[in-house]
Amino acid sequence: MYFSYSSSNISRSDSVRHRLTKARLFRLKMSWIWRTIFAYIPFVFIIQRLDSKELKIGALIPWNGSWPAGPRMASALLLGLEYVKLHNLIPNYNLTYVWKDDMCSAAASLRGISDLWVALKPPVDVFVGPACSVGCVPGAHLAAHWNIPMISYGCGDAELSDKNQYPTFTRTVGPYTHSGKFFVKIMQEYNWHQVAILTSTEQIWSQIASFIKEDMEASSTSKNKLQVSYFQTFNHILTTDSRFKDMLRSARTRAHSKLAFDCTYGNCMLYLLVVLAVIG
Repeated sequence: MYFSYSSSNISRSDSVRHRLTKARLFRLKMSWIWRTIFAYIPFVFIIQRLDSKELKIGALIPWNGSWPAGPRMASALLLGLEYVKLHNLIPNYNLTYVWKDDMCSAAASLRGISDLWVALKPPVDVFVGPACSVGCVPGAHLAAHWNIPMISYGCGDAELSDKNQYPTFTRTVGPYTHSGKFFVKIMQEYNWHQVAILTSTEQIWSQIASFIKEDMEASSTSKNKLQVSYFQTFNHILTTDSRFKDMLRSARTRAHSKLAFDCTYGNCMLYLLVVLAVIG
């Protein structure tokens, strides 16, 4: 997501500092998330082997695929394990882990989950992940069938809130249905009244964009009117450079330079920011 009053060129040194700061904040956030996940484990962990003093975690991390965030977040798993051991949060148990690449896809997530439970001997005691809802939705069904806890740090699909369907699933993030409330608060804080939304045709992002639009329209009042003045979808693979520029110009004009990008994964977001800088 990205908000901007206007585009401007950023000096190279400022850009480098920005990227370093962003990277540090990302690692800090992921470290906190993993600590939170491990804090969940004592409450949701169902002891399968009472004679075992090992608690084996099956971590599902997107190392490759459409959202290859694994190389940036995987170290947080080690920090979380060290934090648990240092503060003795799960006494008398030795925490170990095995990880699989979920690739942010249903197929890779299911392969990883099956390997960690069926092929691995002894199997894991708890799943941490997958990272994306396309893996969590089918994977959480398997976890429920096996009566194994699954704790996700990134799946926001509203369907996963149904405890009848997913009784052993929990997560450290909110569902996508709450996305709009966040943007409504930003609009109110800065006294903005118009916004443009550009969203990828990928299901996850178009769904979030729809929730944002619905919440903004529902929160609009006569005294504080909120309007989505431009709403446009695009295919990040097929859309041409000239088409991207046209969309950004239209969005900036109709929203009076206040833009909301509900885009797609990292590379596409970076590309849109570059195009925005080019058109000025």
